[in-house]
Amino acid sequence: MVAAGPAQRPRVTLGVPVYDAERFLAETMDSLLAQTLGDFELVISDNGSTDATEEICRAYVGADPRVRYVRHEENRGASWNHTFLAHRARGEFFKWAAADDVCEPTYLERCVAALDDDPGAVLCQPAAIEIDEEGKEIGPYDHRLRLSSEDLVERWTDLLNIGYACYHVYGVIRTQALMSTGLMGTFIESDMVLLAELALRGRFAEIDERLFRHRIHPEQSVMVHENLYDRGPWFDTRKAGRPSFPTWRFAYEYVRAIHRAKLPPAQTHACYRVLAGWAFTSKRKFLRDFKHAGRITGRQMKRRLARP
Repeated sequence: MVAAGPAQRPRVTLGVPVYDAERFLAETMDSLLAQTLGDFELVISDNGSTDATEEICRAYVGADPRVRYVRHEENRGASWNHTFLAHRARGEFFKWAAADDVCEPTYLERCVAALDDDPGAVLCQPAAIEIDEEGKEIGPYDHRLRLSSEDLVERWTDLLNIGYACYHVYGVIRTQALMSTGLMGTFIESDMVLLAELALRGRFAEIDERLFRHRIHPEQSVMVHENLYDRGPWFDTRKAGRPSFPTWRFAYEYVRAIHRAKLPPAQTHACYRVLAGWAFTSKRKFLRDFKHAGRITGRQMKRRLARP
């Protein structure tokens, strides 16, 4: 397929958020630029990298007219960077691409075809294989979520109640549907809330072929920050050293997601009932938020009192 020119709207916008991504970035870029569907633009948003990321990105800009590079002078966090890219999407479809994952050559072609064939689907993601830092296969990743269900409440229920890796957030999404959501909020695990909100907009089409290679490595945010409460600054750098209440924030954002969806009354009430059930089963997590915030506040007060 012919690549889109500067003034022509591409079918797909690929958004690559980066920060100190030199280790795997070239492999990721090569896999994206080798797609059999060439009608896309690729926008890289650099959160003020301090390594060779900028040099790598500018080399790709010079080699392929579909690539654009935007550098920011400071790191504002992953949420801000993801949202920045979404707002600059010109394509009918949008895909975030992590700077350490790899897509097989037919990834875009298959996903766009699936969305063209199914107007009721808002997102498409192929099956995944997990790979290590050397690119060797660890094994397939499968989930038990009913994301392709016609029943909106089933999709909502599964996304609220079943723990899973958020690989679908890197699927191909209808840009119009994405922009009607709250996008990637500046709070811990906001990608989970975004997927739940997208599921209120429509089904997730899934392709059985394993065209997505997700890299597991020690530099991943979830590896560096194994404790949920330590991940706040990764999503939003302003959160460093501040207490966080992720479970309470989830509840608040889920309510907002239902409100934004403007569903018929019966579906709205059903979603709230599911949310109430989720809140009941999460009661220990709500309490844990307060305990963690109390520990942080206590340490901060001790430091202040210890100052001369």
